[in-house]
Amino acid sequence: LAEYSENFALVARLLIAKEADPRIGHPCECGHAPRQVRCSSCMQMAPLCSSCWVDQHKYQPLHWAEVWDDSRGYFSRQDISTVPAEGHSIPLGHGGLRCPRGTEPLLMTLVDVNGIHATRVSFCQCMGHSKWRQLFDANFFSATIDQP
Repeated sequence: LAEYSENFALVARLLIAKEADPRIGHPCECGHAPRQVRCSSCMQMAPLCSSCWVDQHKYQPLHWAEVWDDSRGYFSRQDISTVPAEGHSIPLGHGGLRCPRGTEPLLMTLVDVNGIHATRVSFCQCMGHSKWRQLFDANFFSATIDQP
């Protein structure tokens, strides 16, 4: 603790610097939109545009998106289903890819170690598995089997 006390000014400056990112607003690596979303759960991940962020998180859909709010000047925490303007849902049944016959997104409450998520889930209608089974196969443990 004494080491940190001696370096308090530096540590404080570095912590405050993490609250903004100079790459925000610059073109995303895809070249289609500005960088505006980051993930504090992913190590050393650069901010991305909303589409790239969602694509990078198709296998980690319960990471919180930190979305830059230009009018307020800070990041706000959002669920993956609210990151892109057109909305997003977690697709089940095809290994993270959209089902060609998927259901309309269903708003669900998912509990994870990082918090409670109100997010949208789309179920596969190709394989004949119940909603409970699709959630289970995706490592989500439903509170009920009949009406997950």
